[in-house]
Amino acid sequence: MQVSSTTPSYQQTATSATKATPKEDPSIHPRGSKEHAQEQIHNMLNRDFPKDVATALEKETEGMQPVEVAIMTSRMQMSIGHYASGNGVKAHFEVQTDSNGNVTYPDLLSKEQMKQIDFGAYLQEALDHFKAKAPKSSTEVKQSYDALISDYTSLQNTYNKQKSEPIYA
Repeated sequence: MQVSSTTPSYQQTATSATKATPKEDPSIHPRGSKEHAQEQIHNMLNRDFPKDVATALEKETEGMQPVEVAIMTSRMQMSIGHYASGNGVKAHFEVQTDSNGNVTYPDLLSKEQMKQIDFGAYLQEALDHFKAKAPKSSTEVKQSYDALISDYTSLQNTYNKQKSEPIYA
């Protein structure tokens, strides 16, 4: 097939397209930069969580890599899924089975469903659960519970502080 010289080919169009660079547009952060990582985390948290929860999580995850935040929040989403389904809070490593002994996983909640959760009550129930389970666990599992207790306590403090701050329009 003959392409006329007046009609640009796909290759010509693709190479002639101009993209702004970080130097030209300061709102574009180079991949791998600290700002790019913070932007990725901000977008991920605001996509999956209500604003008040996302803001607290963003403060708590400051300095973490996006992959670490993704792992942490996916574990939290599973735990919130257990909580929302009426099965109590479960740590990400606690297995729940059905009547046939098959492992079951909670449904991940949409952002709209997350808005129905009292996040402060969830955090308190999670802390109570982890604190009750930790002393009865083997050394390795106890260490995992202790890490969760530390993380959730810090998140609870950040969330409560943020909730008590005045909102200015």
